[in-house]
Amino acid sequence: TYTSRIELWNHIIELRRDIDDPWLLMGDFNDIILPSEQKGGTFSHSRAGALLNVYDKCNLVDIKTTGGTFTWNRPCSGNRMVFRKLDRAIADVPWCMAFPDAYVEVLCKFHSDHNPLL
Repeated sequence: TYTSRIELWNHIIELRRDIDDPWLLMGDFNDIILPSEQKGGTFSHSRAGALLNVYDKCNLVDIKTTGGTFTWNRPCSGNRMVFRKLDRAIADVPWCMAFPDAYVEVLCKFHSDHNPLL
């Protein structure tokens, strides 16, 4: 639920306060931060703002992505589909400085409604 996601965001912010080493987080964040990370459906400014708060408090940025914009999709109402960039890798500046050529490749879906990341 959305409440537990806010608790997770707050937990990540708390963890960051105790970690001084470079940081990379990668996986299914189940939220998007920009309207351009979605096709179909309704963009939620409040949910985006909550995730952006994590970016801000933890000094995180998106790692460059290749291979596709959207990492998840499902049927919406009728025959329409909704596509979103729910899966991502984000890192702090020290991590980005240590790995300046790093990028994430969005692979083809196989057995899931999510595209795997490499």
